[in-house]
Amino acid sequence: MARKPAPRPSSPSAPTSWLYQAPQWQLYEVLLSLAWADEDELATMLVARQSPRSGKIAAASFLVDLRCLGVRTAFVRICKSATDYERRLREPLLAETYMQPAELDLVARILQVGVEYAATLGFSPDPEYEQARLLLAGADPAACTVPVVAGGRHGRPRYRARPNDPVERILATLTRTVGADGFEYVPAKA
Repeated sequence: MARKPAPRPSSPSAPTSWLYQAPQWQLYEVLLSLAWADEDELATMLVARQSPRSGKIAAASFLVDLRCLGVRTAFVRICKSATDYERRLREPLLAETYMQPAELDLVARILQVGVEYAATLGFSPDPEYEQARLLLAGADPAACTVPVVAGGRHGRPRYRARPNDPVERILATLTRTVGADGFEYVPAKA
């Protein structure tokens, strides 16, 4: 029986190697949704870093629910140029929500508060969060002086359903962790 060849170690040109180099790249821009702190809004964030050698841009996007679920979505992508980044990520995001430049520490703090609060309720961040948060390298959430508040009115979780949410599972988790009367539920708009 023939032996399988030993796996070759990943080279710097391997598809995911950029992900581990990108945290050292210069910060290109940090954007945060204008209404991120409003009770009925989700915080939308975009963090981008640019390679000094190739000009490629690594970008991470986060959608955070500070009232209940924490990091609803997260993704990280590589763009071959600033133009590619603008076209594929920045412009579509700005077409959906008003964004403003933000400090990396504030974005990191929002993510930290969202993840920690959601964990107390039994929710985990999007699976791609661990990779996307690599682009937060150098951030110091504790240095952020902007108050970031988790939870809804009266300090209770406030779950606002969105289309395609697994509503029954989310409500069951909330009922198990805080009781049937321990949270607010706002159904998705039809």
